[in-house]
Amino acid sequence: MGDGEEQSKIETTIINCLQIADKYQWKSIAFPAISTGIFCVPKTICAKAFDNAISHYWKNFPHTTIKNIWLCLIEEDYPVFEKILNQGKIQKEESQENENIGIPVYELKDVELDDNSDILDWMVKK
Repeated sequence: MGDGEEQSKIETTIINCLQIADKYQWKSIAFPAISTGIFCVPKTICAKAFDNAISHYWKNFPHTTIKNIWLCLIEEDYPVFEKILNQGKIQKEESQENENIGIPVYELKDVELDDNSDILDWMVKK
């Protein structure tokens, strides 16, 4: 699998990507389940890394331009990420008042898109 620092490396990668997105004033960014494919990082480690990195980023950069962070998952991975991300949400809500952040599920629309389309044009809520 690796040298044992996979979660930390994934967290660092996510935070670096968010910083770059902020630098260019992006409003949204999408990620795959980083390293869970050919590098065989367990999905639970990846999901925990996303929970930690995103929580850290929004806490430390409250004026970020990023409003939406999309996780592009295959259907079988969704329950693992949902469980871990919802656990983090519950713990955060217990320690402070937060917006109720659900985890919506979207599917790709079957439409032709041009290069100027927004990511929301690609998706339909399940």
